[in-house]
Amino acid sequence: MPERNRIRPCEAGDYPALAVLQSACDPEHPVSAADFAHADALVDDRIHRARYVWRESGELLGYAGYFQFSMMYDPDRFALYGGVRPEARRRGIGTALLERLLADLLPREPRTLGFAQWEYLGEGMEFLLARGYPEIMRDIESRVDLAGFDAGAFAASTRRVATAGLRLVPLTELADGEDLRRRIRDLDMAV
Repeated sequence: MPERNRIRPCEAGDYPALAVLQSACDPEHPVSAADFAHADALVDDRIHRARYVWRESGELLGYAGYFQFSMMYDPDRFALYGGVRPEARRRGIGTALLERLLADLLPREPRTLGFAQWEYLGEGMEFLLARGYPEIMRDIESRVDLAGFDAGAFAASTRRVATAGLRLVPLTELADGEDLRRRIRDLDMAV
């Protein structure tokens, strides 16, 4: 079993290596160091979150973290995520990182621990299922090729929206706050 002392809290200096690691674990969703910096700069005082990394011989081999959804906030619900560099898997790193997350969270007596894991990442699903974590929700990703997108096909829909007295605006034009987050969550759940 690997040494637990290789686990430490993630720091801003880890972002470049973390971006390379996460992109290697999930090449369908590459990220950058700036993505991590942006996510960590978002502050919602209700949200509990942490991220840990596993470094060995100067290399970042694994990461894991937990967070709460601000849009679906529930003080007793947490989402877990993580990854281990493909060539370093099956050495106990993922298990050790999971145990570190649970050491943080179990004293809080969470009602729900969910995992953010894409289905096509088979080894990650196997890791979770082997530890008794069943699938509880499935997100379906939709993608649009913006370069080839024909907005004209939706012209009638756009006119109906305008005729109904609705305006489509960027989220950045709306005042941020608890009421907006609640209303967006309600809309998301209805859709």
